Amino acid sequence: PVTDAAAEHLQLLHEIEFLNVLTDEQRQELSRRLATQIFARGEMICRQGEPGHTFYIVKSGEVEVSMQNGTGRPVVLRQMTAGEFFGEFSLLTGEPRSATIVAIEDTEVLSMNKEDMRAMLAANSQLAEHISEVLALRRQQLEEQRMISVQETLAVVDNSQGRVDSLRREFLDRIRKFFSY
Repeated sequence: PVTDAAAEHLQLLHEIEFLNVLTDEQRQELSRRLATQIFARGEMICRQGEPGHTFYIVKSGEVEVSMQNGTGRPVVLRQMTAGEFFGEFSLLTGEPRSATIVAIEDTEVLSMNKEDMRAMLAANSQLAEHISEVLALRRQQLEEQRMISVQETLAVVDNSQGRVDSLRREFLDRIRKFFSY
């Protein structure tokens, strides 16, 4: 029997763009693997620069995303609420956390670890390529957001498809190397 929580988890997974290539069965398997974690208001979920092997989906509550700018002071980039996700770059490429995430109210998240992702990549040959495309677009958006937030000129941002293609290839290579296939 499908519980309300299981149905809610499946709905959240349906809304995550880079998981769109999963079949319904693969999405259900992933849903069963997700762990639930609760963070209290003010609690840090992850810190910029630290290693990370977990991807998070906000189930309820709200988190704040911030980055250190050139002066060493944190700059708040945005808030995230139910259905939004973070941690995918670290999970998928092994690179350090690119931002600090703090719960700004009591927050429940669903989390996926590297072994869960390895199982998904093994089950779906298109997933790594699809993920690399979405990550490239998301990284480009984050770079633009960061530049705006620290008052830098957008004239230097190259928003061309060539930049996205280059990032897509880079992420695909990193994913393949990190998961050794």
